[in-house]
Amino acid sequence: MFEITEDELKLFKPTDIMFPSYPRSGSTWTRLLFSDIVMQLHGIESNAYTVYDTKFDSKRFDKEALEELQVYRWIALNAYETDLRGVEPPLNLSFRLIMSHYLYSPRLNFKTLYLFRNPYDVLCSYYHLCLSYRYFGDDIPSIDEFCQGRRGLGGRNALQDYCNHLSGYISFKHEEPEGSYFVSYHSLYQQTVPTLMGLNQFLGLNPDPLICQRATQNLEFKKLKSKHSEVIEKVQLEGGIEGEFFRKGRPGTGKEELSEESIRIIQEQAIPIYNQALELEAQERHCNQKFLSWVDSELQYLTEHDEESSLVCRVPPRLIFLHLEAQQKAAKITQIEQTNESLSDDLSQARTEIQSLRSNLQSSQDELLWLKNRLMEVENHLEGSQSRLAALECARQQDFFRLERQQNKIQNLRQRLRESQEKLQEFQRRLSNARVTISTMKNSKFWILQKAWSKLKDAF
Repeated sequence: MFEITEDELKLFKPTDIMFPSYPRSGSTWTRLLFSDIVMQLHGIESNAYTVYDTKFDSKRFDKEALEELQVYRWIALNAYETDLRGVEPPLNLSFRLIMSHYLYSPRLNFKTLYLFRNPYDVLCSYYHLCLSYRYFGDDIPSIDEFCQGRRGLGGRNALQDYCNHLSGYISFKHEEPEGSYFVSYHSLYQQTVPTLMGLNQFLGLNPDPLICQRATQNLEFKKLKSKHSEVIEKVQLEGGIEGEFFRKGRPGTGKEELSEESIRIIQEQAIPIYNQALELEAQERHCNQKFLSWVDSELQYLTEHDEESSLVCRVPPRLIFLHLEAQQKAAKITQIEQTNESLSDDLSQARTEIQSLRSNLQSSQDELLWLKNRLMEVENHLEGSQSRLAALECARQQDFFRLERQQNKIQNLRQRLRESQEKLQEFQRRLSNARVTISTMKNSKFWILQKAWSKLKDAF
């Protein structure tokens, strides 16, 4: 799991449909189911051998075997095993379905079919794959250490990688609800045919339920494990390691291998995100409820009338494909006619809206003219107000100058008043001194003699 690089992104086409998942979520099985369905729709007989062999690289087959398999091997591509340069959609498909484990990136703005699996099962399965193929080398962690994220491949935290992978594509689903489709491994395992019908409808294919049922029978886990064992006997994997790719496949077995502590940690960190994905899948199923109910009724009818196997034998897959193709063309013609009627109604409605818009435009123009006149009046009034304001400003300046002169006069008067007060204080001080002097003189002998002399003088 890693982010896509710019060089890798250049290999993708706008019509590509991404098929991302966390490792061991069941993408290989889903990829083989899809390949089987496409081959049946094109009249090609398929079984567990022809479909499964498309997984291996071409250099592991001789020329004759490669010529037999080249029709099938590009139906569902693996981004890590296939050079995408120059690879065109196979069998007249309008898209390439590309399986990968890329982390979500805004650069991966493609139609997306996302497969997810509960964290207990997927982490345990991933651990056993790494153990079987000796990816750990000599430093082998316990299953609890691996699933808790304490020890992983290259120092990575497998539990955190799972949470980041799932939450990234959940965010993309919220941003592009019509551009992505969520499928759980549990639904694919428990209700394979209805789930296949739903995801094929998202991909733009409409296979008969019988075709999906036959693909399911061709690719049962027992057959896949048996086929894988036969291939292992003939083909030596890289490095001479003989690993087991298909294990149990049964949901709910992961908890049986984990400790209570591991279950608690996964419950706290991963299950809330997993439940969000289940809610998105439930919304998908709710939107397709009528379609899925029809699939269930068709399967029930085939089971009750024992036509599951006899119909496959009587009707060649090529005729089924032609019949479905005719049905699809008729449906497209009906859809086009309905679209034309809808477009005619839309055109009439658009003309009415245009007329209404023209009336509104004329009214808006009249209102705009009135606003222009009103604006001119306001501008004239503003000019008069500005002139009066200028006059008031001039008067204010004059009043300011007069006030300043008055303040200067008051300041001078205050200064003179202070000087007068100082002189008065000096005069009062001198007067007080004189009084003291006079009082002193009155008590002196000279003053007494002078007073007596004055009295004597007055007597004569």
